[in-house]
This record gives sequence, structure tokens and C-alpha cells, in this order.
Amino acid sequence: MEDPTEEPLYDLILGMVLWGEPEEDILHRLEVNGVTGTRAAGIYSAARSERIDQIRGECARKIRIGIIMAAVAAAIFCGSWFGLRVIPRLFIAGCGVVFGLGMLRLIDGAAGWLMAAQKEGPVSDSI
Repeated sequence: MEDPTEEPLYDLILGMVLWGEPEEDILHRLEVNGVTGTRAAGIYSAARSERIDQIRGECARKIRIGIIMAAVAAAIFCGSWFGLRVIPRLFIAGCGVVFGLGMLRLIDGAAGWLMAAQKEGPVSDSI
């Protein structure tokens, strides 16, 4: 089977998939343009895979940022605790807020990565 991304209609179908058009409408568009059966399914599948990869790529970025934020907050707190032996309350609160925001971003990214295939609507709304 040839590469579905080489199909002349692939960019149009990819745009429809990224905008969250229903599968029936996309397959109908392909059928109207003379593409049916396994070729149509292959084009739709390739476009759907690219959509999922885009969503997961953005979610992986959120996960990395969350891990970095949490690690930096923990490192600053531990470095101050063991290095200075004194930590002001405001400093503790600041580290706690940064750590909490990092964990929130990590959880949001992980949930998005796991649920990428079930997300509907435009990709820009899913990120």
C-alpha cells in the first residue's frame, strides 16, 4: 500500500481532522472525490494519527514543564533547608506554590496525553 500522506487530498483531510470534523463527513468527502475503501480508511487513519501525535506532543511539553517546576521548587527548598538552616515563611510559601503549580501542570499534561485519542473538536481547543 502506498503512503496515504502522498495522496493529493491528504492536506484537506488533515485539516478536517484537525478541526474535529466527524469521521462520516470526512469519509463522505473522500468518497465524493473518488477515494473509497481501504485507501479512504488509510488516509483518515494517517490524519487521525497525526492529530493524536500533535495533542500528545503538546501534553508531553506540559509534563516536562511540570516536572521542571516541581524539581526546581524542591531543589531550592532543600538547598535552603540544608544550606542555610533557616527558611523564611514567605520562601516556604513561594516554593510550595511553584511546586503545586508544577504538579498541576504535570497532572494536566499526563491526563491530556492519556486522553488524546478521545478528545473531540479542534486541536487548538484540546491543547
